Amino acid sequence: MAEWNGFEAIVIVAVLTLVLFALSLMLEKKAAWKEAAGNRSRYDSIFEYNPDMVCLFSRDGRLLRINPAAVRLTGYTAAELEGGRFWSIVEPEDRRRVSRCFLRAKQGRAQTSELRIRTKDEREMELSTVFVPWDGRNGHMDIYTISTDLTPRNAALREAWQAKLEAEQALKIKSEFLAVMSHEIRTPLNGVLGMSELLLDTELDESQREYVRIIQSSGSGLMDVMDDVLDYSRLESGGEIPFAQEPFVLRDVVVGSLQLFLGKLKEKKLDAILELEPGLPEVLVGDGKRLRQVLNNLISNAVKFTDEGGISVKVREVGRTGGRIRLEFCIRDTGIGIPEGKLHLLFKPFSQTDSSISRLYGGTGLGLAICRSLVERMDGRIELRPLQRGAEAIFEIEVSVHEDEDPSATL
Repeated sequence: MAEWNGFEAIVIVAVLTLVLFALSLMLEKKAAWKEAAGNRSRYDSIFEYNPDMVCLFSRDGRLLRINPAAVRLTGYTAAELEGGRFWSIVEPEDRRRVSRCFLRAKQGRAQTSELRIRTKDEREMELSTVFVPWDGRNGHMDIYTISTDLTPRNAALREAWQAKLEAEQALKIKSEFLAVMSHEIRTPLNGVLGMSELLLDTELDESQREYVRIIQSSGSGLMDVMDDVLDYSRLESGGEIPFAQEPFVLRDVVVGSLQLFLGKLKEKKLDAILELEPGLPEVLVGDGKRLRQVLNNLISNAVKFTDEGGISVKVREVGRTGGRIRLEFCIRDTGIGIPEGKLHLLFKPFSQTDSSISRLYGGTGLGLAICRSLVERMDGRIELRPLQRGAEAIFEIEVSVHEDEDPSATL
C-alpha cells in the first residue's frame, strides 16, 4: 500500500509539471502574440501617418498596400494601383532603373534613387525613393518604398538655374554694349582732347586759354569715368581682362605714376615722398600696365582727398619663393581720412563713404572696386586703413623676377 501511495505521488508531480509547462508555453505564446500585435500596431501607425508616400510590394513587384499620403500625392486609390498597375504610372524612361533597385533590394541591399511618376491628373511628380527589404509575411520577403516629393524643390532649382543663365546673358550683353559705346564715344572724345591740345599751342588770351583748359580737363575726366565703367563691367561679367606677362622696370612704373600728379601736387602745395626699399629687383615680369592702373587710382585718391600736408608712396619686399617675389605698396596721405563705420563700403562698386564726396570731389565710386579685382587677379590683396590724420592704402601683388636679372642690379 505504501508503494502504491509513492507511485500516486510521482504521477501527481508529473501531471502538475506538465500542467505548469503547458501553462508556461501558453503564457509565452500569449506574450509573443501581444508583442507582435504591438509591433504591428506601431508599424501600422508609422505606415498610415507617415507624411511621405509609403508603398508595400511583394517580392515579384506587385503592389500590396499604400498609405494615405500616397493616395493624396498621386490621386489614385489602392484599388486603382493594386497588383502590377502601379508600374503604369512610372515614367517609361525610369522603369529600368527602378527595376534594378528592386532587384538589389531583393538581395537584401537598401537602395535610393530618383524617379518620376504620372499622377492621376497628369502631373509629373519627381520622387526621391528608398527601396528597403522587409521580412514581413510568414517569412516571405517584401519590399517597401518611402518616397519624398522633390517636385517643388527641383522646380525651384531649375528656376534658379534659369535665372542664373539669364543674368549671365544679361551681363554679357551689357558688357558688349558698353564696349561698343565706349568705342563710339572715345573716337569723338579723342578728337576733342586732341584739338584742345592743339588749340593751347596757338595764341590765346588768358581767358580763352582757361576755357580750353576746362574743356581738356572735363574731357579727361569723362575718359576716366568711361574707363572705370568699362573695366568694372568686364570684371563683373567675368569677362577676360588680359594680363600681360612681360618684363617691366619697377622704378619706371612707380615713378611714372607719381609724376602724373606732380602738377596737382604743386597746385595744392602738397609734399610727395617716394621710397623704394633697397635690394628690390630692377626688372620684373608681370603686367606693368595693370600695376600702374592700381597705383594711379590710389595715388589719385590720396591727392584728391588731401588739401594740406602731403602723400607718400613706399614699396618693399615681403617675401620671395624661387623666382617669385611678393611686393607691398603703401600709399599714405594726410587728407580727410576714413570713418571707422564706413570701411565696409570702400570696395563696393558705386559706393562712397559720404554722398557729399561725389559732389565735392567727383568720381564714380568704382575705382577701389576695380583695384581690388585687379590686385586679386595678380595673386594679391588690398586694404585701406584709417589713420589719426588721413588714411593709407596697402596692397600686395606677386610677380616674377626676370630670368636675365643680374643679382647685383637692384634698385
